[in-house]
Amino acid sequence: MDVGGTQVLLDSGVPLVLVPCLGVVSHLLSSVPEIERHVEPYGDIGRFLAQRSKEYSEDHVSFSKVIWDMAPVAWLLDPSWCESVIAPTPIVTDQVTWSVDRARHPMRYVFRIHRDPAADIGSFRQAADVLRLRQSQLSRCVRQLEHSIGVVVFERSSGGVKPTPGGREFLRTARIILEQVDALVASAKTTRRGETGRLAVGFCTSLSTGNLRATLLDFKVHFPHIELGTVERSRTRLTTALRNGTLDILVVTGATPLLESQTLPLERILVALPEDHPLTTRDVVLWTDLQNQTVLLSQYDPGHELEDVLISKLPLPGDRPQIERHDVSRGIIKSLISMRLGISLVMESDIGASFAGLVYRELRDRIRPSYISFSAHWRGAVPAPRCPRPSGRDDVGLAAISVALQFIPRASALLTSNEC
Repeated sequence: MDVGGTQVLLDSGVPLVLVPCLGVVSHLLSSVPEIERHVEPYGDIGRFLAQRSKEYSEDHVSFSKVIWDMAPVAWLLDPSWCESVIAPTPIVTDQVTWSVDRARHPMRYVFRIHRDPAADIGSFRQAADVLRLRQSQLSRCVRQLEHSIGVVVFERSSGGVKPTPGGREFLRTARIILEQVDALVASAKTTRRGETGRLAVGFCTSLSTGNLRATLLDFKVHFPHIELGTVERSRTRLTTALRNGTLDILVVTGATPLLESQTLPLERILVALPEDHPLTTRDVVLWTDLQNQTVLLSQYDPGHELEDVLISKLPLPGDRPQIERHDVSRGIIKSLISMRLGISLVMESDIGASFAGLVYRELRDRIRPSYISFSAHWRGAVPAPRCPRPSGRDDVGLAAISVALQFIPRASALLTSNEC
């Protein structure tokens, strides 16, 4: 990272559109089949870009790569493809941390990029070009789809097309289904190759500190020969991946029916505040103190569970804060908080990674802390334990290791008695 150059740019006062890499541009993933179909056929530059993309990995099964340079081009072509807000330009310190000054000159901060065509390109003609179809063929297919499901997906106008509210929800679910199909295909190819010695763990919490981080570290210490794969997705998608065999174990909030499970220790709920927020003067924040506040929550898990806890603590609508739901990662939510656009609810495991401009306070219901529950889930019957639990620790790390080593058929099959 060019710290000096970044400081000069952000301090210059020039009109600026900031598009963060992680959590925003990182969604611009493209697979080798996509590159081969939509990039490689288009001249020497297309063949060159396709070759460079393929060279990043020898194994192209389930391989995808971020096309970083697409983000600024997307903004220049159509700013509506990039959802954004106006915010004070941040300060980059010499210690490579962010600092915020509300008096600074404004910039435009992009917090989401629309990747897919049709819904995001805003034109059937352009979408047809991307898909290498005739516009009439694409339009006819969309109308047939709308007729079959009984929902108008796109609102047509002379300026183009945009999803209706019902259509946007339909498209969101359709994308999840397509990703699940990709996962099924990748899983089948992995099984065909006969891969062994791998334990795949899915979660929707943070790894910056806390129990899950300790779990994974302990597992690698005790069983370094087993490859450990991690996947962060929504609880619905993780459950599907577990059922179809892509994952071996998942650690999520709440309970998931029809799966073997083990309850894990609770995790505290905290409130994340801008560093100059009036509530930072208190050591403990009560749920009733959130009234008249703006609470920012991610639409991804565990945002829904945190919202359910808030509603249970403040059952009367008049006592609740204003809730804004954003289709962004928890990291972007923290950025929005540091820009003083609101506060948020987080779990204790979220506070391990330092984030300039944020302060955390414990949330209490009068005298008691507030917690959120987690469970570990797996498939299949429970075999007899092979190894004793390590001594000296009694937390979720031991519980999840116990699940991983004793209750996962694939892991158990890999262990022998001399490994205990």
